[in-house]
Amino acid sequence: MKEKNHFAKVIVLVLALIVLGISMTYAYFTSQITGEPATNIGSGRLDVTTSLTEATAMNNTKVKLVDSDSDAEKVSFTVTSASTSTVDGKYDVYLQAVQLSKNLFSDDFKWKLVNGEQVLGEGTFASPERKTEAADGEEANAIVDIKDMKLNTTSISIIPGHTDHLEFRVWLQNSPTENQIELTNGSFSGKLYLEAVPVSKNQ
Repeated sequence: MKEKNHFAKVIVLVLALIVLGISMTYAYFTSQITGEPATNIGSGRLDVTTSLTEATAMNNTKVKLVDSDSDAEKVSFTVTSASTSTVDGKYDVYLQAVQLSKNLFSDDFKWKLVNGEQVLGEGTFASPERKTEAADGEEANAIVDIKDMKLNTTSISIIPGHTDHLEFRVWLQNSPTENQIELTNGSFSGKLYLEAVPVSKNQ
């Protein structure tokens, strides 16, 4: 008879609030980060922690349009599966509770998630999926609730005793040939959400 998988489905939940306001070519960042690691003991054990709870928040009052993501605002954090873990794990990173002004629905407002040199996911906010339909007479910079976004393309594997070094980047891409005044006086906010699960050796 095939053995049942008794693993819990969700073990780690970490929230990091990132608030960004844009006025002309400047942005203002503040951050509140909360959360705690959790463990699961069953047919296997996965002990996952993250430095998101102590990560340095985005905090720059003079952010300008930039030419590459190397100059982006960023949150750096680690994800660690402790040596006490007895199974491999995998995790996903989400951006949730997103509120974005309509004038930032743009190919020039970009994001990227990396693990060292490896790009885990990247995109723009050109066509985010709204939670509600646009209202009649909605202003050009109206604040819109956006559905949760999974940032990594595929689930990220992690083995016991290993640490990943991740970075979430957000930036306004400079376009020398275009008038980008529509990007001013906008706002963005969201939460980074980390979800980890153990991996059965039969998977």
